[in-house]
Amino acid sequence: MTSASPKLPFLIAFCMLLTGAETPAAQRYQILSREKVILEIRPLTATPVKGGAEPRRLDLDPDGRATLELALLWPDAESRCDIRLEARDRSGGPGAPHLVELVTETRLADGTTTRRERRISVSESSTVLFEVARVGDQVLTLGIETEIVTEPFLRGRPVAGAPVQLQLEIQRVEEGRSITLETNRLNTLVGEPVAYSFRLGNSDDAPAVRVQMKPLDLSGQVLKLEVEISGTLPVGETTEVAGRREEWLASRGTTSSFAFVSGEPPTGYRFLITPFF
Repeated sequence: MTSASPKLPFLIAFCMLLTGAETPAAQRYQILSREKVILEIRPLTATPVKGGAEPRRLDLDPDGRATLELALLWPDAESRCDIRLEARDRSGGPGAPHLVELVTETRLADGTTTRRERRISVSESSTVLFEVARVGDQVLTLGIETEIVTEPFLRGRPVAGAPVQLQLEIQRVEEGRSITLETNRLNTLVGEPVAYSFRLGNSDDAPAVRVQMKPLDLSGQVLKLEVEISGTLPVGETTEVAGRREEWLASRGTTSSFAFVSGEPPTGYRFLITPFF
């Protein structure tokens, strides 16, 4: 651990270190392929409130769900209606047709709501018509073009318990200006949290901050990291309790920044975290 900056000699730091094994667990990866259904939706008997007549696109992963909202002028050029369309792919497995469930809710200008459902079997590119509302002799119809694409994806065995080293640089932020206080390297394992906490001063009510980092998953050269920061920040003559938690995707040696500040210009701390694995 490096020494604290002489500008803050009263910095009292405490860190918990977890030491892991020296060699990561072996990885096994496969390049697989999967089918994805693509829908292109176009209103055939109505005019969009905004934008042109270009179709709207939905990508459906197997057993995936997607939604789309359309604002149209219908049943006449002075009336607006809103459509919420939900699509879900009920894949039947490799080689089987994709069963796509479509559900729409159409809300007219007078508040009337119409719900329609339809199922379509998709095995190749095609076009289907979907009537979603009717007022007198006016019919609101969507044209839906379907397409199936094949895309590759990488599947790997997650590394459970592999060692990860996290470089933590602590910066003090004073009215927007940053001063590095110290830099530490903390050792932990995938799935195990490591924490660093410090207090400015010896009194119980002195501003204090705790940083907890937890590697959630390691696949190849990408680490999924959860970072949680909590503590108190000086705000004028008082202190403010604050806390944040984020999840990052980071590659080896790439530095990410986490600001824990308040006020304008900001005052507080900035944490620079760099993983090594």
